Order: sequence, then structure tokens, then C-alpha cells
Amino acid sequence: MKYKVLGVKAFEKELLKIARKYPVVVDLVDSLFADFEEGKLYGDRIPRTKGNVVYKTRLSNPNADKGKSGGFRVIWYLVTAALEIYPLTIYSKNEQEDISVKEIIRIIDRILENEL
Repeated sequence: MKYKVLGVKAFEKELLKIARKYPVVVDLVDSLFADFEEGKLYGDRIPRTKGNVVYKTRLSNPNADKGKSGGFRVIWYLVTAALEIYPLTIYSKNEQEDISVKEIIRIIDRILENEL
């Protein structure tokens, strides 16, 4: 199955913010989304997201010597019935710890109110 990755303004804003410090992140995310559009989905499902299908994908930062542990995290929401993916947020593990499930649900609710 092929999926459509939809643009989410808040995600794009976060991506541009990180790209100022780590320009390589734009290519990494483009490659990830190209994989999604070809049906190659990977990442770890995040539990307890109130019935939403949410994943966290780890991307290694080639400019850091820590592999994926010091890389980037992309949190994304999968709408299986519509074959759509909504990128929710992105962050650098060097600058932010894990995002809470409560925050993920808040982002999804905001997207559903404004984007769908």
C-alpha cells in the first residue's frame, strides 16, 4: 500500500527550526517521507494514544557520533482507512527528551480540528 504524507504547518515549522542547526535533517525527512509514500513504514508504535495509530521513527544524525541515540525523532499519525500520514512533530534527542503521550494527543486533536 502506498500512503500520502500530508503537510502539517506545525511540523514544518519545527523542521525548519531544527534545520537551522542541522541542515541535513531536511534530506533525512524527505527520504523518510519518500519511503512512506512507497509503502515502507517503520518506527515504533506509541502505546496509549487513545485509539490513534501513532509511531516514533528514529533518524540518525550523520553529524553526530551517537548513531540514532543522538539523532532525531519523527512522531507521525497514521490514518489507515484513508492511507494518510500526518507528521506531528520532530525533535533532536540532543535537545529534547521524549515527548509525552499527553502532548501527542494534544497535537492530534489540534490537527483534527484545523487540518481535516
